[in-house]
Amino acid sequence: MMCSSSPLLHLPTELIRLISTSTDADTFENLMLTCRTVHNSSSALIAQHNKYRRLFRNVLICAPWEDCSRLVQDLADYALGIAAHPEIAQYVHSLTVDYNREPEDLDEPDPAFEDEGLAWIRAQAKGRTRADGARLVADLELASPWFQAAAARSEARIEDVPQFRKLYYGGDEGDDDDDDDDEETPIPEIEEEDAERIIHHLLVLLLSRLNHIAILTVGCSNIELMAVPYRDTTNRDSHRVLQLMTTRINDEEGYQAKRDHAEHPVCQLEDKGIACPVSEKDKARLRACSHLVSPLNNLREVRLDLEHSTECMADAQVLDAAWASPRVKSMFASCLVASGEYDGDPAPLASVVWRETHPYSGIERLELAASAIAPGAIGQLLSRMPFLKTLRYSHMVKEVLIGHDWDVDGFLKTVARACPRVPALVPEDSPGKQVDSDGVLSSRSNSQTQRLGDQINDLGIAVDHMSNTYPTGVWSLHEFTALKRLEVDADIFFGPNPASGERRSGKSPSPPTQPGFEKWDRTKDGHLPRLVDVLPPSIEELDLHVKGTFGMEWVNLLQGFGAERAFKLPLLRKFTVHGELVHVVGQYLSDPAERERLATLARLAIEEAGADHMGFTSNFQRWQDEFDSRVSAHLTLVGSKKE
Repeated sequence: MMCSSSPLLHLPTELIRLISTSTDADTFENLMLTCRTVHNSSSALIAQHNKYRRLFRNVLICAPWEDCSRLVQDLADYALGIAAHPEIAQYVHSLTVDYNREPEDLDEPDPAFEDEGLAWIRAQAKGRTRADGARLVADLELASPWFQAAAARSEARIEDVPQFRKLYYGGDEGDDDDDDDDEETPIPEIEEEDAERIIHHLLVLLLSRLNHIAILTVGCSNIELMAVPYRDTTNRDSHRVLQLMTTRINDEEGYQAKRDHAEHPVCQLEDKGIACPVSEKDKARLRACSHLVSPLNNLREVRLDLEHSTECMADAQVLDAAWASPRVKSMFASCLVASGEYDGDPAPLASVVWRETHPYSGIERLELAASAIAPGAIGQLLSRMPFLKTLRYSHMVKEVLIGHDWDVDGFLKTVARACPRVPALVPEDSPGKQVDSDGVLSSRSNSQTQRLGDQINDLGIAVDHMSNTYPTGVWSLHEFTALKRLEVDADIFFGPNPASGERRSGKSPSPPTQPGFEKWDRTKDGHLPRLVDVLPPSIEELDLHVKGTFGMEWVNLLQGFGAERAFKLPLLRKFTVHGELVHVVGQYLSDPAERERLATLARLAIEEAGADHMGFTSNFQRWQDEFDSRVSAHLTLVGSKKE
């Protein structure tokens, strides 16, 4: 309860009401509960608060399948609505930008979806004069401090967006000056080659206004969070603005790395031999935003939900702004490939923004579904994630490049051996601050490194489309010393012992190179690892998914498990085998009785191992189902609102 002597209570009612109006949604509710004086002064705002919270807490912009024009219109209308009613921006907790999934019947048009908040914005816009609209466009594009700091060519951006162009410059010849009350006009067509540039610009424009956004979900392959301003000329302004906003993100403790002056690392790229032209104007832009607080400061979770198809693969750099943030804690993404792996080149260093603006990423939970990332590339990806605790990854086999030769054992070893470094940041006004060679405030004596294998406690590994070829199998997970929960496909254990030197490959296989090993044959004794030997003693929960790839041979993984479990895995309290056994062990058998006999033997082996059995409830691992429900929750929302 607020003290009666609080200076706030002595303010005029109008000022108290103004303070209440200016607070974010959660603070408003706390403020209204402080005392009767504040409540009486601002009670008229409660109805508005409840309405805004209902309409704008979870913003969903979802266009019909591949309808770029509709998506551009919805994004532009939302941006104009926030410019006209800036108070609603503080209510936006999550933003989803997506297309509806491909309809089953392509001859039937996908019905347009209109978010309730967007419907309210459009209703409020009825009767708006063109002059008012022009002022809103100017406020969005010309008066934005972020676009000003980036020296963005705002007039060119206005020309790009049909709604902005019509409001700012007027309509076609013969249009009245006040025609917003006319019947709805057709949506201007956007050329496909222009859509990515316009959508990226509008998304950045929206993000620059949403200071309290915590969750961002993107489901469009033509939307990116890449923030490299020198990548091309078409999107240079939007990329530069996104880079500046990423640069100005503070770390969790409120410390600020040295990013305000000409010594900013991005300004020193040429000295490091990186082919990115950095001019004096670029340095001035970094200084111009030194007083600004990034609207991405509250962003905690980013989701990229692409269709699980090799045709929809996206470069990991499309999430640069999220990778670089020390504030983002959870990342959920699908269909990623590492930078450079489109053409088979080794994965290069991460982009300029990720590498230079912040010394580390804040990600603690990383889930990558239906992706194709090689061991070297995952090492690059995790090299800036010192806080990572949960890693879940499902591999989608590509037709080319890493394809069927994905080295799952090398992948896991690279993860376990990654040693991200965290400089000990110090406050800006600290007299003992030091600047390292990268221009980052740090204290080398206090910097810390730790193997990810010593801190990851939740690991999931799956293969979406199984190939029968692994260079090597997984014979040990003992490098994951802190692992408590593991969910894996049994197939990853089918491959030569890495110690043998043998590598299976669809392109260039090699025989065993070490003495004492013979060519791998999964049907022979000793050619499959025992699961009780593979797992680290820290494991507490194990989910093993079996498929029909190798018939009954997966049962050999359970040898000695029941007898040695208590000694080698003393903390294991839950072990579950997932799979429809009749299908798994006998999918290639025509005799139903033989299939049932083998399934019975498999059940006995599971019981002897002290494991529970669960039939097929899904074709995916539990975390994959959770992933889909999390990143695709908006689809259910769309369906329910259409009905």
